[in-house]
Amino acid sequence: MKILYIGPQMLHPRNGGDRIELRNQKLLERYSNAQVDYFSPDFRYTSLRSKLRLGIGVTNSKLKELRQKLSTNDYDFAFVSQSLYGSYVKFIKNTAQIPVITFFHNAEIDYFSYLCNKKKLTGLYYLLKVLRSEQLCTKLSDMVITLNERDSAALGQHYKRCADFILPTSFKDNYEEPQSPIPKDIDYLFLGSCFAPNTEGVQWFIDQVMPHISGTLYIIGNNMDTYPFKHLSERIHVIGFVEDIAEYYHRSKVVISPIYSGSGMKTKTAEALMYGKTIVGTQEAFEGYIINPECMKLCNTAEEFIKVLQDITNNKNYDNRNAARLHFKKYYSDESVYQLLADFLKQSCTFLIK
Repeated sequence: MKILYIGPQMLHPRNGGDRIELRNQKLLERYSNAQVDYFSPDFRYTSLRSKLRLGIGVTNSKLKELRQKLSTNDYDFAFVSQSLYGSYVKFIKNTAQIPVITFFHNAEIDYFSYLCNKKKLTGLYYLLKVLRSEQLCTKLSDMVITLNERDSAALGQHYKRCADFILPTSFKDNYEEPQSPIPKDIDYLFLGSCFAPNTEGVQWFIDQVMPHISGTLYIIGNNMDTYPFKHLSERIHVIGFVEDIAEYYHRSKVVISPIYSGSGMKTKTAEALMYGKTIVGTQEAFEGYIINPECMKLCNTAEEFIKVLQDITNNKNYDNRNAARLHFKKYYSDESVYQLLADFLKQSCTFLIK
């Protein structure tokens, strides 16, 4: 089996979206020992004129390169890695007689609508481009995959087509038991890149929750150390990007996830479960997840966060590691999700099997 993958080969993931890309690539490479041929759009060299005429990430030279690939290779299907590549979906359907599967990280139209409110002119321009791209993906793709039911419903609302398959986020199980005991000197750990829903949620937690609880808060994520958080104190440590995230998970008592906006699924939730951590988070942080109340504490108000965190920190023997690890392995490990995808392709996509 030979698969054409539209998107860059992910070697060094830097955020949740990158991790999902890498996960999808590994699943496809594993499926029937597939040969995956990568085609990478290059946004850096896409001119404004090309964006207006051809689409996001598309240039004439890239279309020529893709035409060559399609004419000289016998692909079983194309897997389009995100819904911003609608112009490539259209080009493939007009050029080659192969099925196309498009993966939606979220309903991008919802995020860019939010961006449009923040940056009127540039936001409106990209909103229109994203709208067109997702229209092409939903209209022309043979199969559409989303991370959760909410995004599927959003596609139905915006484009009159829901997902054909739900494939939740997952992680490779990289957990290793520490060789020696590690002091739990981090009371509350937040992980996430410098992205508006993350920074807004962290600032809310600093303002509304931290004054009412004791203990330290560590904020870790790509470029988080460059963000101008207000009302910092000696109890709040902003670290930014770190190479070895495992150390901070092992040092933490609990992971917090005060996220109030966004779409898709929060990959850090699955990662925290993999490390055996209890997560105290909002409905948005748990969107798309099966909630296990033993290790996933749902809090939407400051009062709820304060009460739950006080109860946890006052319990010196608090440890729900086993519950979190079991929940992760059953639902959000790459192994469990791979089986979901393999079953879907075998049962519902017989046109992909030769």
